[in-house]
Amino acid sequence: MNRITNYGIEQVFQLYHYLEALKTDENGWRKSTDNIVANNLSTDEEHFLLLQVIEDYLARRYAGADADSVMCIRSLLSHWIQKLSTRPDQPVFLVNKMAHIFSLVFAADFPDRWPTFMDDIFLSRGLDSVPLVVFYLKTLLAIDSEVVDRDIQRTKTVFDRNTKIKDFMRDLCIPQIVQSWWTILERCSDVTAQCLCLDAVAAFVDWIDVELVANDVFVPLVIARLGNKDISEAAVRAVSALIQKGMPPSKKLSLVTALTDVMRNNHLISVNPNSDYEDVLRAGSLLSAVGSVLIDTYHK
Repeated sequence: MNRITNYGIEQVFQLYHYLEALKTDENGWRKSTDNIVANNLSTDEEHFLLLQVIEDYLARRYAGADADSVMCIRSLLSHWIQKLSTRPDQPVFLVNKMAHIFSLVFAADFPDRWPTFMDDIFLSRGLDSVPLVVFYLKTLLAIDSEVVDRDIQRTKTVFDRNTKIKDFMRDLCIPQIVQSWWTILERCSDVTAQCLCLDAVAAFVDWIDVELVANDVFVPLVIARLGNKDISEAAVRAVSALIQKGMPPSKKLSLVTALTDVMRNNHLISVNPNSDYEDVLRAGSLLSAVGSVLIDTYHK
C-alpha cells in the first residue's frame, strides 16, 4: 500500500514539474496546442493538463501575440468545435475548461483582432446540436465571469478593457445573442440547455438593453418555464435578474407590475394547501424578489 502511494506521489511531482516546464517554455503552449489539434493524446486527463498550459499562456502573454500565434490558437478553437460534432460525449471537466479557454480568447481578441468572434464560432453554425448549444451557453457564462462579474477585483487596465468589450458587444452581437436565446428556449427541449440559457439571460440582462428581453416575445418564454419543475429555479433567477436590473423607478415599477400580473394570472405566485414543495419555493422566491425590488424602488 505504501509503495503504491509513494509511486503515486512521485508521479504527481513528475507531472507537476513537467507542466511547469511547459509553462515556462516559450513554445510550451504551442507544443500543447499542436498535440491537441493532432489528437496526440492518450487520455482526457492529459488533454485537460495541456489546456492548463494553454490557459496560462492566454492569461499572461496572448494579448501581445503575433499573427501566427493568433492563428494557432484559433485552430485550437476550431478543432474543439469540430470535436463536439464528431464526439459529442465530451467529459464535463473538458467542456468547462474549454469554455474558459474560449472566454479568455474572446476577452483578448474582441473587438480589435476578432470582431466577428461570436458569429464565426457559434451563431453562423446554427447551433443545431445539444452539445454545441450547451457549450455555447457555457462560453457565454464564462465570458460573463471574465468580463462582467463585479465580484471579481480587477486592475484599471482590465476594467477599461472590459468596458470596451461590453460596449462593442452591445453594438456587434448582443441582439444576435438574445435571438439565439429565444431560439434555444423555443426549440431545444434539453433541460441542461434550457437552464443554462436562462442563467445566461440572468447574467447578461444586468448590462444589456432591457427592451431586448422585456418584451411580448421573450417574456412569455421565460414565464412559461416557471411552471416547469425541471427548470423553474433557473427561470426564477432570470425573472429576478430582470426585475432587479437598474432603471428609472417609474420604468421599473411598470415592469414589475406587468410581470407580477402575468405571474398571478398564471398562478405562479400563489399557493394553496395542495401546493407541493416546488410550488411553494417558486412562489416564495418570486414574491421575495418582487417585494425587495418594490421596497428599493419606493425608497428611491
